[in-house]
Amino acid sequence: MEQAIFERTEGALAFADGRATNEVAMATDVPTLLARYGVMHPLVVSRSGLARSGVDAEMARRSMPYVQFADFTPNPTAEQVLAGLAVYEGEGCDGILSIGGGSAIDLAKAIKALGGCAPSAALEARLKAPQPMDAVHVALPTTAGTGSESTHFATIYLDGKKYSVADAALLPEAAILDASQLASLPQAERAATFLDALCHAIESYWSRRSSAASRAYSETAIGLLMANSTAYLQGDAAAAGAVMAAANLAGRAINLTTTTAAHAMCYQLTLRYGLSHGHAAAVCLPAAWRYLLAHAADDGELAARLADLSHVVCGEEAAAEDGCRAFEALLAQAALDESWLPTDAGELDVLAASVNVQRLQNFPAELTTADLRELYRQTLRMA
Repeated sequence: MEQAIFERTEGALAFADGRATNEVAMATDVPTLLARYGVMHPLVVSRSGLARSGVDAEMARRSMPYVQFADFTPNPTAEQVLAGLAVYEGEGCDGILSIGGGSAIDLAKAIKALGGCAPSAALEARLKAPQPMDAVHVALPTTAGTGSESTHFATIYLDGKKYSVADAALLPEAAILDASQLASLPQAERAATFLDALCHAIESYWSRRSSAASRAYSETAIGLLMANSTAYLQGDAAAAGAVMAAANLAGRAINLTTTTAAHAMCYQLTLRYGLSHGHAAAVCLPAAWRYLLAHAADDGELAARLADLSHVVCGEEAAAEDGCRAFEALLAQAALDESWLPTDAGELDVLAASVNVQRLQNFPAELTTADLRELYRQTLRMA
């Protein structure tokens, strides 16, 4: 499915590539867009984002009834998905609008994913083998980081275990990029989501599934993120549009490749220490990058890919190691909280054993449990 991507300014929609060749592309606001997809009574998956975006007022002006579902947390659970699905079905909704960060958008995808499953099936089985219902999903992100508005998978937790719920039908039919939604982000969330977008672009670039198309998305995303990093982290409004676009491009890159070792490692940091997803991914990335640099001496293709990546990050004169150093400098500039860092070395074995091996298949160098322990040791700065 080809996704429609819109830019939104002061409530007005414009088709992102400037074309307006059909009724969907010519929609001028969110309720009109939903109506042109045939959605007249949406489930709005959102907490504070609904009012902050002004979409609630637009719905009122257009006399479009909706039902809001806000009973979910960061890192949404399967039980919350079922609760949202029950509201969708019980209220007779005919489509989904998600407004928020990755948690809201992922939850909306998962509601759609489980909507066609037999209710009698085990919940774990439904997460592993989703049967998406026939429902349009429009996503309006309020952060610039996850790129979830342009991917076909969602992260959902069941009994503390992470599941990636994936199906081609879960790619939202439309994504709406509104940079003004970034103005009110707390500084820590601004920095963490920015770094998450950069992690997506970088991991996609070196992924075993990397292709010319995915690398084109990554290269453009990295260029925009690096050029606007300082201004955006300082709250500059003009940089927000570029970063919002970059995060979406990075999302489109991982939609083709998925992520690699840094993301595979980061989930337990979120569960065990309460880090936000972007924060966790960002602290894991440097150790994974240095591991690849160390193994590139015996892999000419990997060496060339890492050299190209460093050029994308730092410029054509950069050495292969410079890209990683530049990322570490941005991580330091972000000044994320470090009070969470554990001191018990026993955590290393627990963390290394927790990584889903399937998530490592895209990483372009083999990782053993002992290797993962060492990467966690570096990440947690333990002696």
